[in-house]
Amino acid sequence: HTIRVERYGYAQAERTVTVGAGESRAEEFRLSIIRGTLAVQTQPGAVEVWEGEERLLTTKPGKDGYTSQLATVQLPPGKHTLTLKAYGYADLTKTVDITASQTLTLREKLTFKPNLTLTTKDGKTYSGVLVKYGGDGTVSLELKPGMTRTFTPAEAPTYDKEALQRALEAWGAQH
Repeated sequence: HTIRVERYGYAQAERTVTVGAGESRAEEFRLSIIRGTLAVQTQPGAVEVWEGEERLLTTKPGKDGYTSQLATVQLPPGKHTLTLKAYGYADLTKTVDITASQTLTLREKLTFKPNLTLTTKDGKTYSGVLVKYGGDGTVSLELKPGMTRTFTPAEAPTYDKEALQRALEAWGAQH
């Protein structure tokens, strides 16, 4: 006899067994989950995608420096509540429904949140720092009106607070 086990979202398993007349036999099958793919593209270009306490992926800036490259992760089928996070931007929570063997593309633009606080090594604290990411790959830090520093793509800090902190300290050392 051939036994085939099927379940939605899992790879089918099949096995041939021999059973004599009047005999019973138990068989155990381990089914593999068929995952789906989540593809993510974001603005800004460096965004962390979390599900609960697990970071699933981090997008990387694309050629324009503002929109990310497409990043992918394999997930089991079903509903997933994701949180997209980038420093200087409001978190964005989305629920997606992943289908086995399918790709779901999520394109999201996070909302800028200008409430960054940075402190230099000498103890100067700047609240409400505006971080602006230019479409040409530049990054500008506006510490207060009239006090702005724009970094070229080659010297631009990445999108995390520690890199912005280092950029501010380097700039502060020159002023």
